[in-house]
Amino acid sequence: IRIDPDTGEPMADNPLVGVGPVSDDAVVAHGLRNPYRLTAGPGAGEVFAIDVGYARTEEINRLDVDDEVAENFGWPCKEGPEVQRTFDALDNQLCDLALGTSARTTLTDPWFSYARDSQGGAISAIAIVPPGRYDESMVGDLIFSDYVEGRTWTIGLVDGAADPEGPREVARDGIVVDLEAAPDGYVYAVDYAAGTVSRLVDKDAAPVARVSASPLQGPLPLVVTFDASASEQPGGGPLSFAWDLDRDGAYDDGTGPTATATLTTALFKRGLRNQFIQDVHPLNPNGPNMVGPAFTLRYMPAREDLNPITVFN
Repeated sequence: IRIDPDTGEPMADNPLVGVGPVSDDAVVAHGLRNPYRLTAGPGAGEVFAIDVGYARTEEINRLDVDDEVAENFGWPCKEGPEVQRTFDALDNQLCDLALGTSARTTLTDPWFSYARDSQGGAISAIAIVPPGRYDESMVGDLIFSDYVEGRTWTIGLVDGAADPEGPREVARDGIVVDLEAAPDGYVYAVDYAAGTVSRLVDKDAAPVARVSASPLQGPLPLVVTFDASASEQPGGGPLSFAWDLDRDGAYDDGTGPTATATLTTALFKRGLRNQFIQDVHPLNPNGPNMVGPAFTLRYMPAREDLNPITVFN
């Protein structure tokens, strides 16, 4: 149905307004069995609806909400582009009326459909591939998932029709029930079985570096271990590691997922060869003593490459 979001009334330019009973004025399409998800297409007024099949076929249906046609996608008289045999065998008048030439709506085959395999099928998610994160050849394609098969595909639009080359698989092993194109340019998948939301990335995307350091503070010489084992290659595959811990421009300080550096050694390599404790004084010189004199030491490292020589006097 298509209604005014402010009033809830049928849009005045809906195809059935003024044709027959007013009870169907909001309808812009029918003959759908289980339209599980919708997504707006790239064209004005274009909507794609996925329809979970009954026995044999999964569908992607396209409708133009701005045209003067109320599409009839055929259910229960048709499943996919073919007659639905179970209901056809009942020889009922519904199918005769819906599929007849005098019907007030337009019988419309799926924009794209595919047959279930031996394990079944259930088309469960759909979105449009946004620009910015994926190969240009995919931008503007429909991306859809099948809950039962655990697979995700893209299929292109050629002059508004489905690419005759058919879909190409882009992901698998996910029980995906929703796909959403996000403002950051990625498509995100909701996996019902895993209870996760995953970002779909190009298998050739750059690695994502995740580095932690421990300890973050402590007395000199302060030996610090850096750990990059949480880094990942979004499309899978091996990672290689190279560390430049002394900032000399050469990645020759380690080749594994972890590396260790000593602060004083790193400073030495940068030309900071001396560390001084300076400006030591009581925090409150007039306060009462306890067992003996009590002092707070503040360690303010002086840098030979920045500070004038006077700070070392």
